[in-house]
Amino acid sequence: MVLSGGGGRLGGVLLDALVTTADTVAATRSRLAKVDALAELLNRLAPDEVAPAVGMLVGRPRQGRVGVGWRGLGAAMGEPAAEATLTVGDLDAFLD
Repeated sequence: MVLSGGGGRLGGVLLDALVTTADTVAATRSRLAKVDALAELLNRLAPDEVAPAVGMLVGRPRQGRVGVGWRGLGAAMGEPAAEATLTVGDLDAFLD
């Protein structure tokens, strides 16, 4: 299973930004800092990216269960890309 960026969309929020936001929220105890991080991300999203991004943030993708467990994820892991290219929309479309 390989995901490649640039699935026909121009622009879009990079998945890396969503992951960074999730890490920021998890790393702080400050409710205000959590709200600020989430608001900054949500303000950057296009309207069609909001539902997929929120689903990914709360661990419930829009598509429901995707049938990939921890073992499957471990087997699919490779080297990280040198540069982030996947967007929230790319991953959402791939899961459809």
